[in-house]
Amino acid sequence: MRKIIATVVFIAIELLLLPISLIGYVWLAVKLILISRRTGMSATAYSPLFTRWMLHETGVRKDLACKRVLMSLPGISALNLHMLTGSTFLAARLSGLQPGFMNYPVTLPSTIMTMVNHRTAFFDKALLDHLDKVKQVVILGAGWDTRAYNMLKEDRVRVFEVDTAKTQRVKQTALQQAGIDTAHVTFVTADFNREPWLDSLKRYNFDPKQPAFFLWEGVIYYLEAEAVKATINAVSSQITSGSAIAFDYFCRELVAGVGRLTFRYGAKWSQAVGEPLQFGIPTESTGP
Repeated sequence: MRKIIATVVFIAIELLLLPISLIGYVWLAVKLILISRRTGMSATAYSPLFTRWMLHETGVRKDLACKRVLMSLPGISALNLHMLTGSTFLAARLSGLQPGFMNYPVTLPSTIMTMVNHRTAFFDKALLDHLDKVKQVVILGAGWDTRAYNMLKEDRVRVFEVDTAKTQRVKQTALQQAGIDTAHVTFVTADFNREPWLDSLKRYNFDPKQPAFFLWEGVIYYLEAEAVKATINAVSSQITSGSAIAFDYFCRELVAGVGRLTFRYGAKWSQAVGEPLQFGIPTESTGP
């Protein structure tokens, strides 16, 4: 009975403040689309950052670097964030109900609302499981990932962040403005669709003869199939044994924008920000 009451209270508060949340969402979406089109910077990279910020604010996954970087990035303001998420934080506090997308980790199976939470937990665990087995950590398509500034801050591994030149410039500026030490991180510029990223990595003194862990989160669905295959082949054939790569993927139906409403919305949003989904893996049997 108590859970039912808490759920009713939570939903009532969310509905009451829904107009403010919608204004905050539209305001932020428009800003990110305009910034992406003007600068070529990834807008989709903000999504996992928002989730991790919420987890940090909730207290279930502490990541102060995430909060500081978020507030230093273009298009972000405290007012906008409060408009977008304030109702949810208020509803959770007053009702005592913690929805799945504010938990870390969350109960399986994953849903569209808890997908990024599960993804975050998966990569966190994969990274921690390999830290005592490797000498180097490479974050491919790093975007606004901040693991290098908390989980890897004290570890004796070399850390490389790989992304496009535009994203790297914006991120380094945000890190500097946020007062975050980056001395232990090597920033590598590369475009997976246009150049051999491993060659770029080697130019920054990455050693393929030393075991490495490659963290490839939230990237491959924006790449051409050949770029995905080339990356996996490079890790498996050119990096020493004992190395590992962790990545996530979307089903082909989501990439094609067919079937579920959430699939159609996801595909349309990616197109709107100039980052169309390209690579998906079939997850349903088509029969003999």
